Amino acid sequence: MQKMKKDRRMCTSTLKFIGIGIAAAIFILTFSFSYAWGESEKLVEQRRNSDVFATIDLEDFEGQPFSRDNLADTKLVAYNIWETTCPACLGEMGDLEKLSKEYDPSEFRLVGMCADMYDKDGKLKPSQLEKGKQLMKDAGVTFTNLVPDQGFMDYFRSAVVGFPTTFFVDKEGKVVNATCGSKDYEEWKQYVDSQLQ
Repeated sequence: MQKMKKDRRMCTSTLKFIGIGIAAAIFILTFSFSYAWGESEKLVEQRRNSDVFATIDLEDFEGQPFSRDNLADTKLVAYNIWETTCPACLGEMGDLEKLSKEYDPSEFRLVGMCADMYDKDGKLKPSQLEKGKQLMKDAGVTFTNLVPDQGFMDYFRSAVVGFPTTFFVDKEGKVVNATCGSKDYEEWKQYVDSQLQ
């Protein structure tokens, strides 16, 4: 009987210890993610003067050329930066597709850029491009998705803390705003409408 009580006390103590550990881990992770997103917003703010979006000369997922001329008549462009391994990125693609159909192209366009197309030596991975194409097909995405060049990759490394990150760019190619994290359709629509005012 004494042994059972002792075992029960040890079990209860162990469970309390584990519970405290889990609570501490959740607190630390929540703080870390909040800090990371906050830092990302600061980095974006510091890099608003970058002209990286003003001189686009890239290819889309199908190998077609894409430049600023493709967006010359568009008031506001959102560049959604995503990765193939990011559940939040892929989870919002349906809402982004719906958003891309909501506005006249002269007012707003949505362009995706996949940020994990290169290996550690800076070489394009064809298998990764195929994976990105398949993911977009599976998600029903029809808006343009681009393969970034090294200039964009350098910019992302300095300006993006987490994925997805979306940059809002005006007619001149200047970053006018940015947001980190995924959103649903209604949140995106409110955000775009506020940028267009």
